[in-house]
Amino acid sequence: GLGQSSAANQHQSPIQGEPANLPLRKYALHSELWAFKAIVKFTDGKFIKGAYYMKQCWNGISHLHKIWKALKNTTGRDDMTIRSTHGLWFGLFQFMLSMVPRKLKWLTETIGFKGNRTKGINHIEKAAELKDFRGRFARICLL
Repeated sequence: GLGQSSAANQHQSPIQGEPANLPLRKYALHSELWAFKAIVKFTDGKFIKGAYYMKQCWNGISHLHKIWKALKNTTGRDDMTIRSTHGLWFGLFQFMLSMVPRKLKWLTETIGFKGNRTKGINHIEKAAELKDFRGRFARICLL
């Protein structure tokens, strides 16, 4: 069906405990859930657990983007969900990581995170053009 592909079956799921052949919209939503769980943990002062959830989200978003690029035939709701999820969360990651103080950059880069402020803002702007709730959230982030 739409959102499932042989490309999805060729990759191991980056979302712990989930099969690799999830529909693309489900990947997007699961990745987003990891991001929100991370925000809650960071707010509670549980930084290690928050970082773990952020890494899960990053893995999910990266995997989602690879599959989406390989398919090139998603349309409608799936396409908008993927583009807005990737644009918003990838953009926010890039922007936030670019704000990490120089003294701590080595730590974030060691665990595989590298931030680019301009790239992040560009992704958020692209997500803000879309007509779903992530687009509205992206517009708020740009304020």
